[in-house]
Amino acid sequence: MRINHNTGYDWFSVARQTTVEDVAARLGVDGSARRGFPCPACGADRRGRDDNRGAVGVSRGGLRWQCYRCQVYGDALEYVSRKLWGRSFRDDGPNLAPRLADWFANSLAFAPMASRARPTREHVCIRPP
Repeated sequence: MRINHNTGYDWFSVARQTTVEDVAARLGVDGSARRGFPCPACGADRRGRDDNRGAVGVSRGGLRWQCYRCQVYGDALEYVSRKLWGRSFRDDGPNLAPRLADWFANSLAFAPMASRARPTREHVCIRPP
């Protein structure tokens, strides 16, 4: 178990269960699991000249991704490390682990975006006529 002693939670397990779509949204990347995303490794935004889908395809569960241009693949950890620092988590994990732990702790606020409750009617501000 990889517990960040600053925050007291197992960031690695949280990161492994986070979908690529949640991570991409938090990074400000335009796309969706259905349309695809730009590749964090090669920067391609489309699969090909005649294919308008994003270069990165996401698995059915949403936990894995693959670029159809440069053939790089991975999970949420790999997507974040390639997007923010341009390095592979698989190749440079020990050096990137503290940075990734901080990023996941700060950006996910200890819960994946998909599991948060949607706002109810009481939370919506209604403007007077």
